[in-house]
Amino acid sequence: MRRKLFAVLLLLLFAVCGAFVISACNEDEKQAHTQHIWGEWQVVTPSDCETDGLKRRSCEVCNQTEDEVIPAEGHKITNPQTVQPTCTEDGYSSGKCSVCGETVTQNIPALGHDWDDGEMTQIPTCVRGGG
Repeated sequence: MRRKLFAVLLLLLFAVCGAFVISACNEDEKQAHTQHIWGEWQVVTPSDCETDGLKRRSCEVCNQTEDEVIPAEGHKITNPQTVQPTCTEDGYSSGKCSVCGETVTQNIPALGHDWDDGEMTQIPTCVRGGG
């Protein structure tokens, strides 16, 4: 009985040590590579008109991952309707995005007054004042 128990324990010890050595060899192999061998990019989250997306690739040797942002493209406005701003009133440009269908409106700030330097531009008369 003791011999069988000893044999089983010895066999178990060899199995554990063998697994450790194999695992250590694989780890050494992974650490020894000096250049990653990257797989193809996989889209994790696609971008849309307003939100950035994410793509990822993995090293075929050590499984290290690398992420890259997929920039949002912005809306593609077709046939925008524009109301020009005045000195005191804002204007706007509005149109429908050809990608997502959203109606997008952008404000165009009022221009403000463009005063001259106070030079007389019109000579005053008896009937009207100068300007």
